[in-house]
Amino acid sequence: MHDRVPPQELPYCFIAGSEGCPNWGPRLQGLQGVFTRSYNRANPDMQVEKSYEPDAPGEGNLAICSNQVAARFDCLSTTLEMPYKDCKTNPDPERGWSPARCKALGASLLDAIAASRPYLRCGFAHARPTTRIRCRLFRSRAGSGRVYQGQPWR
Repeated sequence: MHDRVPPQELPYCFIAGSEGCPNWGPRLQGLQGVFTRSYNRANPDMQVEKSYEPDAPGEGNLAICSNQVAARFDCLSTTLEMPYKDCKTNPDPERGWSPARCKALGASLLDAIAASRPYLRCGFAHARPTTRIRCRLFRSRAGSGRVYQGQPWR
């Protein structure tokens, strides 16, 4: 899971992790390391040196979406903090923080996810619903795109 929020204090692009969650351990720490380093390589605006101070172990606020998702599904869940002013680590004196840079930061998120994929668990036994669902692809009536409709598994 990934959430995006503009930072209130720091003029940097960075990842805020879920270090304070009760399930935080070496697996999630390694996954977050791969993800943040990959993101840093994919985009010059992303940096890893500046960030919020991580929560103490077991002290994460589970009312924050990324922490709740990390704790509930035992998965990497982060928040992308990005400024709506210029980044201090990669300033652009002419344009500052622009829509084009914002789009590039979002697009390079896919590179970081792709680099992290080999390190993910295979199988989803921990997240299966109690009723098995088979999804079928349908065209929406308005023709605006595809719609997935869940049908009970037979």
